Amino acid sequence: MFDAVKLKKDADKIIKSKLFPDNEALPDRNEEEVLLTNFRRSYAKFFEDKIVKENSPIQEQATQIYWNILQFHKKRLEKLGIRLEFDSERMNYGQAENSVVSLSQFDGRYLLTRVKEHIAASCTFFKGNRKLHHKKYKQAAFYTLLSAETRGDGLVICPNCGNPTTRENLIDGCDYCGTKFTVEDLGTRVGDFALRDDVGIEFAKMKKNADAYMNWLYLLTFSISFIIFFGICYLFIDSGGFFGGTFTYFLCIIGISAVVSALVCAAVKAMLYEYIMRATGLEHLVDLYRHTSYRAVDNLEHQDTEAERMVQNYDELFSISDFYSGLQNKLAAIHYADNKEQINAFTVVDLGHLVERYKNVINIDTEEIVLEDYYVDGAYQIATAYVKLNVLLNEAMGARSRIEKLRVQLIKSADCKTQAVCGPSVLRCRGCGASLSLLEGKVCHYCGRELDLAQYDWVISDYKIEMFL
Repeated sequence: MFDAVKLKKDADKIIKSKLFPDNEALPDRNEEEVLLTNFRRSYAKFFEDKIVKENSPIQEQATQIYWNILQFHKKRLEKLGIRLEFDSERMNYGQAENSVVSLSQFDGRYLLTRVKEHIAASCTFFKGNRKLHHKKYKQAAFYTLLSAETRGDGLVICPNCGNPTTRENLIDGCDYCGTKFTVEDLGTRVGDFALRDDVGIEFAKMKKNADAYMNWLYLLTFSISFIIFFGICYLFIDSGGFFGGTFTYFLCIIGISAVVSALVCAAVKAMLYEYIMRATGLEHLVDLYRHTSYRAVDNLEHQDTEAERMVQNYDELFSISDFYSGLQNKLAAIHYADNKEQINAFTVVDLGHLVERYKNVINIDTEEIVLEDYYVDGAYQIATAYVKLNVLLNEAMGARSRIEKLRVQLIKSADCKTQAVCGPSVLRCRGCGASLSLLEGKVCHYCGRELDLAQYDWVISDYKIEMFL
């Protein structure tokens, strides 16, 4: 039976996917994608609520350290009377099957799953009913997912000490280290979440969007050619004509129009490609394409690959996307901190003087991040990164963006090779066993012992602001 409604929906889907590729949203297709969608929804709900709620859904989905970082941001917005609305949707940039790419590895304590998701998201900041700022993100979301590793014989690896035991024992207390976990602690948690540009996605979008505009151009030139040649041929037919009949007549018009359209599109693609890129909203790639074409994007990817391999010579499980996301989250915590203890939560250098400078920051976006150097020196691994941030400030006349360029040095214990630092057991005092919160700094209020976070994760040892405009 003919279904006109279904036919219309199918036609609309084809038009959106072929002529407007960025409008093609993708549904959840497996358990991992359901988890990502639920996390983004909880993230949105967390920031839309007027106050920080205990036992909010995201608290059960995020690791303790990442939960603390989110609290830093939320409390800053509360202090300034600002509300954030976050919307997100999984998109198809390039090929749908590549919209979510994940890689899982076991690091001896946790199963780490690194995920890159094609995303369309927006952040809108309100002060009362007044919109302060709106920004769209149309590239990639990066996640690190952590979960307790299981074995085929029903044993679970203790995320604190690596001892294989039963799930029940870990809930009652690990037989080896005594750490107790909840059921949620042993499930999958989000260790970090970051929206960031990705050269691979940017290039796929550039090509896909340009092809879409070429489709429009082809339809336009074909239509114009058909009308012109129809008129010309109609005059020949009226004057006796030399075509064999109406069918041949239309075939000739269609053939000539198709050839002319193809030639016009080829000429436009060869000579005016940069203007098509402008039309697709990728103006910043015009010079890149004009001077170096595809090789420039390949070089950017090559740069990150070489930096990753440099570290993997020592730490074979190192992931540069993890490193970038982790650094981005630490910089967020620094910019949203309200006091000296909070701003130094991820540092071994005193950054207390920056609390006043950053007191009106309501959001930061990473525009560029590059791992410039890495080496091992005695007890520590040492890395240097260049970071370019877009910092959004709350000012009397409204929100204003400023560019901040940083050169950040980080250190991590030489014995810590890609350990899952964000587990629930890490923020525990090694002196008395009390729980620690980064909201209160990294010093135990019971015995005064300070957490040596460099034994578990990268911490900032030098922080230089090279430009703040």
